[in-house]
Amino acid sequence: MKARPMIAAALAAMTLHAGVPSPSEENTIIVYFENCIAPKDQFAASNLAAHMLGGAGVRLVWRTDKPSDLGLMWERPIVVDFQSNTDTTDHPGALAFARPFEGTRITIFYDRVKMGTPRATQAVLAHVLVHEITHILQGVARHSDSGIMRVFLTLWAMAGKGASVHEVETFQRGHT
Repeated sequence: MKARPMIAAALAAMTLHAGVPSPSEENTIIVYFENCIAPKDQFAASNLAAHMLGGAGVRLVWRTDKPSDLGLMWERPIVVDFQSNTDTTDHPGALAFARPFEGTRITIFYDRVKMGTPRATQAVLAHVLVHEITHILQGVARHSDSGIMRVFLTLWAMAGKGASVHEVETFQRGHT
C-alpha cells in the first residue's frame, strides 16, 4: 500500500514539526480489535491513540470484529490480538510486539498492560497501540532513544512499582 511509506514519513517528521497536518483518505488505517478487552479500556485507549497519531496526519478507523479474508486483502488492515493469560516465557518483559515485516499483526499482552487504576491502564495501552502501529507503518523493528518509539520497559517498571497515575503520566509526558 503506497500510503504506508507516506505515513511512516509523517510519523518520522512528527517530532520535528509542531504543525498538525490534516489527515487525508490515503492516510487512513483500519485497525481491527480481534478479541475483546474491557470496553472502557478499549474506548479510552483507542481515542487517545487516534488523537496521538492524528498529530502525524494518520486517521485510525477502529473495528471490533474479525476481518474477512476479502477485508484482509482489500483493506490491508492492522489486526490487534489481545492476550490475557500470557506465559512468562512469551516475550519476557514485553507489553506487546508487532510483526512489521508481515505488515498487519500486533499482539498486546493485555494482562501485562493492565495496571493499578483504569486510567493508567488506558494511557499505557494507548501508548503501546501507537508504538506498535508505528512499527507496522514504518515496516521496521527498531526503537529510538526518545518519543513514542522508545522502549516502554521503564514506564512499565515504574507503574509496576506502585507509581501513581500522576507519576506515570508525568513520566510519559517527559518521554514522548
